[in-house]
Amino acid sequence: MGLRVLVTAGGPGPVPEHRGPNSAAYKSYREETTFRPAVVCSACYLTLDNRVGVAEIGGQTFNLAGSSRGDRARAMTEPQYREWQRKEAERLGLNDAG
Repeated sequence: MGLRVLVTAGGPGPVPEHRGPNSAAYKSYREETTFRPAVVCSACYLTLDNRVGVAEIGGQTFNLAGSSRGDRARAMTEPQYREWQRKEAERLGLNDAG
C-alpha cells in the first residue's frame, strides 16, 4: 500500500537570524522544518531514499528524515493505512459526516 516515513516539505534551509526561541522567525522556521509522519508510495520512497534524503517530487522539494532512510521505512497494509488515515483525520478534527 505505502511506506510510513518522516518527511518535511522543502529542503533544509538557512536558520533565521537567531533572536531567541520565542521570535516569530524562529517559530516559523521550526514549523517548516519539523518532520511529520506521512505515507508515501514506493516510487516516491525510492526517489527520496538517497544519501541526503532530499528530492523533488511533483515540482515540490521534500526532505526525508534520516530515521526513514536506508530502506528503514515501515510498509503498511491496506487496513493499517485506513487506520492511519482515520487517526490523522481525527487528530485534525475531520470526520466522515462531510
